[in-house]
Amino acid sequence: MLSLYEKELNSSHLKGQSVTTADTLKPSVGHFLGVLLAYSSRRIRGASEKAKGLLVYMEKLYQAGNDDLKPTYQCFIICLDILVKSDEKYAAIKAEKVLDRLEDLYLNDTDCKLNNHGYNLVMNAWARSGDKMAFKKAQNIMERMYNVYNDTRNEAMTR
Repeated sequence: MLSLYEKELNSSHLKGQSVTTADTLKPSVGHFLGVLLAYSSRRIRGASEKAKGLLVYMEKLYQAGNDDLKPTYQCFIICLDILVKSDEKYAAIKAEKVLDRLEDLYLNDTDCKLNNHGYNLVMNAWARSGDKMAFKKAQNIMERMYNVYNDTRNEAMTR
């Protein structure tokens, strides 16, 4: 999708025009959310890897200057939800890494939102993991949530 946009944008017959066909082809966060929702609504083999890859791709596009493609809180939550629902062996570990990234963005970016939903999803992933230490790992996530709340006094963490 983005490569088609870039191709059209660089097309010689469109240079200098104020509104181009390329403008109508430019993807938005809404388009990425649509794909993530499609992954979450079906049991697609490898959906969690595809969703996580799409989230990473969005971040790379944003870091490359596509300011309107900054992954939203909703993108992260949908990705976490897909991971939790997957039967992958290491889904809980991957979900925790997505939460790490979301938490990092929240603590270092004024635009990023965070509440207890992401933490709850990761605790659920650990509960479903079958790991012998799942209870301890879920407890660690709960303690992280509490610590972030204490550091930020974000009331959304208690809802």
